Amino acid sequence: MPTDTSPNGTVSLVIAITGHRDLFPEDEKQFEAAIQQILLKEKKKYPSTSLLLLSGLAEGADRIAVRAAVGLEIPYVAVLPMAPEFYRDDFNSAQSNTEFEEMLQNAARVIEIPCSARLGLSHGATRDHQYDCLGKFLVSASQIMIAVWDQVRTSKPGGTSEVVALKLAEGRQNGRRGFAGPGSSGMGPVHILLARRQSTGSEVPTGPKHEIRYPDGTSADDFEASYRLIDQYNADVRAAGNLTREVATSRQNICGGQETSGLTPAMEWTATVYSWADTLAIHYAARSLRLWKSVYILLAIAGVALTFLHATESRTDWRLHIMYYLALALAFSLGYWEIRDQHRQRHEEYRALAEALRVQFFWLAAGLRDMAYENFLGKQAGKTIWIRDAMSEISLYNDVASTQTRNGVVGEAARLSLARTWVEGQTGYFNKACRKHQKRHRLFNDVALVLVGVGFFLPLIGWLTPTFASQEIPHLKQLASIVPTIAMLWAALAWNYAELRGYVQEARQYARMHDLFYAAKSQLQNLERAAKPESFVAAQTTIRELGQDALEENGDWLSMHRERKLKPGIIAG
Repeated sequence: MPTDTSPNGTVSLVIAITGHRDLFPEDEKQFEAAIQQILLKEKKKYPSTSLLLLSGLAEGADRIAVRAAVGLEIPYVAVLPMAPEFYRDDFNSAQSNTEFEEMLQNAARVIEIPCSARLGLSHGATRDHQYDCLGKFLVSASQIMIAVWDQVRTSKPGGTSEVVALKLAEGRQNGRRGFAGPGSSGMGPVHILLARRQSTGSEVPTGPKHEIRYPDGTSADDFEASYRLIDQYNADVRAAGNLTREVATSRQNICGGQETSGLTPAMEWTATVYSWADTLAIHYAARSLRLWKSVYILLAIAGVALTFLHATESRTDWRLHIMYYLALALAFSLGYWEIRDQHRQRHEEYRALAEALRVQFFWLAAGLRDMAYENFLGKQAGKTIWIRDAMSEISLYNDVASTQTRNGVVGEAARLSLARTWVEGQTGYFNKACRKHQKRHRLFNDVALVLVGVGFFLPLIGWLTPTFASQEIPHLKQLASIVPTIAMLWAALAWNYAELRGYVQEARQYARMHDLFYAAKSQLQNLERAAKPESFVAAQTTIRELGQDALEENGDWLSMHRERKLKPGIIAG
């Protein structure tokens, strides 16, 4: 029976197999053991992440890898270059066909590479083209590749050497920019197991039996950093069993709070992972904000204690010294805890993942086959690549187009209605978010101005009052010095906090996105009322372009938050 791979909020580390078909039978056991060792090592390195094998189920290396995965209870996806009735022509015996059928039946899923010329699959260029498409799919849909290869370069379409060259990005833009560039998410490490072939003789090729190669300009650290972040996300999902109610709420909210039936497996996977990513983003945002607010309050308390120490005659008061150092110690301890556990970074990255999955969900709802991960984080480099790796699992579904029923309506009208829910919801969200950030900026600005006013006028009052007062006011001189100092300190903290939170910049960005979604909402309403075939095509174009704008805005949001980190800062004299 196939291993259960129903969506649970986690994402898989996808490993593809490529290799020769004409291996020597006596070598198969050693290759199966070697592949199992590779899989076990990856499982050990990323303990919270499930592995998923992609195999074309051809004779030789493909099936050896399947047997290795099954022995470790790792699920596999069968990726066929063509329909089974044509694919069987490549198998040499009835026994081979039987093994193929068994593996096909036990696969977690079966993906068939589309072909527009089925009548030409019996031979020639069309069949070669399908194998070429299979190789490209295995490269783009996997993070890691295993190649059972004699390391002889050929130009055969879809051949092992060509697939390895694609995975290593040979002949393409490379280096750090290539690793992070658009459309290059298929780049990755290749485990090469040296093999001999029956077609070239029994002599064993020279070279290491097992080596790992990386695209030029990259290293193991580049890719393993991404896979560790996937593992961290999965660990957070598995540890957040107390957030199931919030996950259910998030799942419901993605469809505007309404029940939607008939979601395809692709949409189910997207909605489930979105719900967990969204919930975790909210969870870590709240935790990070609580920590940093506490840090700022403690710094303000430390500033008060320090001011009293300098401005009064109580410099030897041990209580003020204890208050000052205790507040500082607590502030920096909380700051260190936040930085060590990366609560804010997790919030930012899980929010970016959730928003990209939201776009993906409604692209699927509109019947679009565009992949959000191919349009996401084009300008951002570094560790954010893990988000694209995580989202790429959506490509492992055949049925990406939506067939759901909504309010008793089936087909294009239902898809357009569900997609319009996203547009209307985002219009309201961006409007509300813009107003909220403008209000918060005004609040902190007004508080800071009031405190500056106190800092400016109170010394004047302290200076002028003795001249006009009939009797001396006790402690006026000290108060006129201490209170303005504290007021100026808190004003600086308020302005600094508002600036680091980026309220003004985010309000402008939200206002721009509101205008885009509002215009799209009006357009979709008109197209839905027209209810013509060309109207639905136009609506799909609008939703595609709007999703691309949302993905770009999401990437800009992530960059802005990375540049504007909240951090403790105080001058202690």
